Amino acid sequence: MGFKILPYDDSLFTAMDATQKKEYLDNSTNYGSIMWKKDVDTWATPFITGHKYKIHWGQTGIDWEGLTVVLSEKWEETDNALWLVHNYTDVRSNITLHDVSANITYENNTLTSTDLSASNTLTTGQNIHYEDNNTREFHFGINGKGLNGNEKVL
Repeated sequence: MGFKILPYDDSLFTAMDATQKKEYLDNSTNYGSIMWKKDVDTWATPFITGHKYKIHWGQTGIDWEGLTVVLSEKWEETDNALWLVHNYTDVRSNITLHDVSANITYENNTLTSTDLSASNTLTTGQNIHYEDNNTREFHFGINGKGLNGNEKVL
């Protein structure tokens, strides 16, 4: 089983129609893959900040009920934000994102800006939950704001 990563920036899709976008999403060569290591349940994965990525585990995506994201202490406050998208299959009436480090729970549909070019465009934990049958995606933002050289756990 691998951790799949697909570049998903809005600019990739502006010139595509629905058929072309589906072909892009279905083409496995567009995905990067980090293979699972036996007896290890974590993936340390670098991302280029300032971009949006679609992520999932396994060949078609594994539905999860809990996910922990740990932001590296190396993330600097001046680094651009990161936008992650995860699809799911099971019905989810609510997905809760909780910042363990700051003891803050983020409401759904708080991710409003799509500008990832600056470090202050979003707050880690802001998210959008698309629960309609055609989309079923969870989007959430991450940045280094407020880390001050410490890890952040979501």
